[in-house]
Parts: sequence; structure tokens; C-alpha cells
Amino acid sequence: MMFVFVDSNVLLSFYHFSNDDLNELQKMEQLIRKKELALIVTEQVINEVNRNREAKIYDAFDKFSEGKVDIKFPQMCKAYPEYAEMNAKMSDLKQAKANLINALRDDILLESLPADKLISQLFTLSDRVAIDPYIEKAKLRYELGNPPGKNNSYGDAINWETLLGHVPNQQNLFFISDDKDYKSVFDESVFKPFLLNEWKEKKNSQIFYYNKLSAFFDEHHADIQLSTEKEKEALIEQLFSSGSFRESHQIVEKLSKMGGFTFEQISSMLSAALLNSQIYSIAQDDDINSFFNSLILGKEASFQPEFVSSFNKIFNPTPVSPFAPAFPGIKIEDLPF
Repeated sequence: MMFVFVDSNVLLSFYHFSNDDLNELQKMEQLIRKKELALIVTEQVINEVNRNREAKIYDAFDKFSEGKVDIKFPQMCKAYPEYAEMNAKMSDLKQAKANLINALRDDILLESLPADKLISQLFTLSDRVAIDPYIEKAKLRYELGNPPGKNNSYGDAINWETLLGHVPNQQNLFFISDDKDYKSVFDESVFKPFLLNEWKEKKNSQIFYYNKLSAFFDEHHADIQLSTEKEKEALIEQLFSSGSFRESHQIVEKLSKMGGFTFEQISSMLSAALLNSQIYSIAQDDDINSFFNSLILGKEASFQPEFVSSFNKIFNPTPVSPFAPAFPGIKIEDLPF
């Protein structure tokens, strides 16, 4: 079991411009569920994320909204057919951005962004630690001038004292933060020597430091992707063999919590949906319909038109007259009556 601490600045980066993507949070959730990792979350971290979420989102949203989606064309371009094509695509892109801004605004206000859901889930699954027993120690630490801490704030000191008091002795800690208070002034890839030595002395163990989640996973869980891919493939196979509506719902529920599907995996899942009656018979159930539509959305051009047409007939049927045949491929004169 690995004990891991993720600082609030790392979690908040998923609301802003970050090199890490949401798959990193999904990896962490999977490891916690498999009991390979224990995530330690202090009340201080939870408060900092909740307190700073709106400001972080506002800054990113404002920069994205104000960004220009435009290309200035010299007059000489306008005589070429490529100009008309590019101009039309620019118009489509502007409309897509406007639609995305509206969708984002709704989810921001409802606190239902993908990052919101994943971070909330991590907090639920984590080892949550109350900070009350450590506040006075943190204040004394700050007043003595011992790191971490800055700008008359006890937050970092509270987290540090909480970790010192909560993590079992002789248990290594994997510490993920991009806060300069924890970094060496000579080399920001190195944990601050004062804190590193204090931890070794008091806990008789080591701290392993990373400034982002991807760096942690690259070093310690390089094989997690392989494990996850095997799990995905097994679930996709189960889609083809599902023998009941209930089983189909359960498989889709598990797959919907995963991400990063390859085109081949998406093709296989859509094929299973069209071939297995235990799926296509419940195509209008909310969870089934939403999942399979999300797989094909935006990728329609990658499939044969006949395939897309067959999919839409089942998952996005056009309302028809009540006197129309139930199965489009069967003519009325072919019915046995």
C-alpha cells in the first residue's frame, strides 16, 4: 500500500491550463479502489480546493472566452476555392466555441464539470484527516520560522503537521505538490532539505517528491495503462456476450467510468451494441443511450455511412407514424397476416 498526499494546487490545476489530463485523476481513483494506494486528504486541502475553485475556473474561462478564433485573409486568397472552404470551417469553429462556452458555463454553475466529479470522488474514497489537533502546532511552527509557510498563512504548515501526525511511522510518503514552499531553492525538482530531514528523523521513513500527478505515475505505475487496457478489453468482450439487460447495464456502468478508448475499442463497443439484442433492445434506456452516443459523437465520418445509419436507427430513431412497420427492413406485405 502506497501512502500518497496530493496538494490542493495540483488538484486545482485540473480547472486551469495543465499539462496533466483527467486520466491522471482516473488512474488514482482506480488504484484507490484496488487498494493499491491510500490517498491522504486533509481538511485543509479540501477547504483550499473548494475556496479557490471558482477563481481558478474564472481565470481559465475568461482567457478561453477572450481568445480569438480568427484568421485574417489577404485579398489575394479570396479567388481560390480553398478560401471558401477555410472560411466556412472558421464559421463552424466559431459556432462550436460558442456552444462549448455555453455548455461550460452551465456545468461550472452546477459544479458538474468532469474535474468536479473526479475530485469529489477522490475526496469520498480518500483517508480524510481532521486538522483541529494540528492547528496550534502549525501556528507555532510558522512563528518559529520553520517551513513550510508564507504570506502570514498557516495552510502549508497545517498540512505538514497533519501529515507528520497521521502517517504511520516507518511508512514512506509520496508527496505531490507544485508549491515552492516544499521545494529546494537550488533545485525545484528536489524536496526542501529541512522538511526532508525532519520527516526522516520523526517518521523513520522517506518522502518521494513529485510536482505533478503524471510524474508520479510515470515512475511508479508505468504498467497501470496496461492493467487498465486489459480491464477495458475484458469488459468489451462481455458486451458481446452479455445475456441479460441487467448485465448490459452493469457492463456499461463500468465502461462509462473509464476513458481514453482507442478507435478500435470504440468500433468494437458500437458493433456489440448493434449485434447483441441484450443491448440494442434497451437502446433508449438513458444510461445505454448516453454511453453509446458519446462513443460515436464527432467520429461519424470515421465509419461507413451504412454503419452510422444502422446505429442511428436504433439509438436515435426518427419518430414515425404509428402505422409504419416496426422494423424498417421488413415490408408490410411480408408480415405473416
